[in-house]
Order: sequence, then structure tokens, then C-alpha cells
Amino acid sequence: MAATKSRKAGPGRPKGSVNKVTKAVKEALRESLDESHEDGAKGFFLQLARDDPKTYAGLIQKLIPNELVADLRGETTLKIVDLSDQGAK
Repeated sequence: MAATKSRKAGPGRPKGSVNKVTKAVKEALRESLDESHEDGAKGFFLQLARDDPKTYAGLIQKLIPNELVADLRGETTLKIVDLSDQGAK
């Protein structure tokens, strides 16, 4: 039977740090976005909003939190409005 060497694991990547490949891809995407429009990233997104509002809205949706966690103390009034039927009228 062959002897196995035990390797001590290193400390690993610090919590919250970004993988080098992920960081490189994000930087490349950011650079290509800035260069893809004469007015940079802002111009690209403004044009996208005009030309393809559905795709633009999908990107905005990704920025909005899916869940809200709150600790409310005292007197609070919460009004919930259902806008889902607004387009059907």
C-alpha cells in the first residue's frame, strides 16, 4: 500500500474577496461597456431604455431587492397598493 502524504490546507481566500477570474471578467465587461457607446456606459443604458425598454426594465429589476427585512417600532402605517391590474383597464 502506498503511503499517502497529508497536505495541510491553506487559509483559503478571505471572506468576501472576489475570485481573480470573476474580477477579470467584470473588469473586461465594464471596459467593453464603456467603449460600446460614444457616451460610455450611461449612454449605452439610455439608448437601451429607448430602444428596448423591456430589456432595460429587466436590468433595473435585478437591482431592486427581492426581500425587505425591517424592524418597525412605534406607530407605523403601511399602505400596500396592488398595481398588477393597472394595465388591464
